[in-house]
Amino acid sequence: MVYISNSDNDENPYSFRVQGIGTEQEINLQGGTVLTDIPSGTTTTSDPTGTNFGPLPTTKTFTIQNTGTSPLSLWSAWSSLTDYTVSFSPSTIPAGGTGTLTVVYNPTGTGTRTATISLSNNDANEGTYTFRVSGTATDKEINVKGNAVNITSGSTTINVDRNTDFGSTDVNTGSVTNNFTIENTGFNSLSITAVSSNSGDFIVSFPATTIPAYSSVTLPVTFNPTVAGTRNGVITINNNDSNEGTYTFAVRGVGTEQEINVQGGAGPSNIASGTTSVSVATGTNFGSSAVTRTFTVQNTGTSNLNISSVSSTLADYVVSISSNIVAPGSTATLTIVFTPNVVGTRAATITILPRQTL
Repeated sequence: MVYISNSDNDENPYSFRVQGIGTEQEINLQGGTVLTDIPSGTTTTSDPTGTNFGPLPTTKTFTIQNTGTSPLSLWSAWSSLTDYTVSFSPSTIPAGGTGTLTVVYNPTGTGTRTATISLSNNDANEGTYTFRVSGTATDKEINVKGNAVNITSGSTTINVDRNTDFGSTDVNTGSVTNNFTIENTGFNSLSITAVSSNSGDFIVSFPATTIPAYSSVTLPVTFNPTVAGTRNGVITINNNDSNEGTYTFAVRGVGTEQEINVQGGAGPSNIASGTTSVSVATGTNFGSSAVTRTFTVQNTGTSNLNISSVSSTLADYVVSISSNIVAPGSTATLTIVFTPNVVGTRAATITILPRQTL
């Protein structure tokens, strides 16, 4: 009520009612994947609040709330440690609105890097809002990945996910190269002194190198099997990591090989490559009149048998094959048509020429 004293005989004092609403800004801070309150003055750090920055340089954002009824003014933000750089936006947050506090972590030393983040504002009782952040920087730290999946030192796990399974490739014509990533997740430079393989089937050519802090290099490993079958190897990375100076992981691949065999006759009977004798049993004796004979070309190996051509040294024999590619465990039909052009013995050599793939 407002009262006015006066000399009016019947309206002294003169009074009337007034009304208004008081407003006040109120700051609150939240962090984490699922936004969680971080009260001012918090001295503990955690993953749920996003205040644990881990071992690597990173950037995290926090949400500044104004839960009050007046605009919240933000004046400045800083860190007690230069490892953390702080910024915010906007400078004024309306009632019920939000802003963003950004903290960039870039460690300047090793060990635990703990700091207090401060944000000055016009909240009546939290004018300097503070909370703790922490990270851990290691000296130098090696890590290896295949297909972006971590491969721990000493790992014997073989799978495609980690690139340690090289699959199958032909012994004579094939090779497979898989790439791995060598990371330095530490604060100081990591020296790679040598990389080697204990198996001639896995080829590594990698010079000594230095990996700067928080950087990585690519390690190519080529599988070029020398014989058919399952081939195992161990890759060794010698480096100056204090507790993983000899970093090893297992790799595996399968060498495959095609194997041709030809059969003929009613049996049928095997006809060895280079055979110079003919017989009725093998179907290689065509007799004295025009005739057509078929032979079976087998692939008893584990890779595709690729046939470039089939031919005869004598025109009396016309040769063809049903397929130029014979899958492992499969067969093709070799057809020979004998049409004698002159009288007398007509002997020829049949050649099945493989196709080399690069």
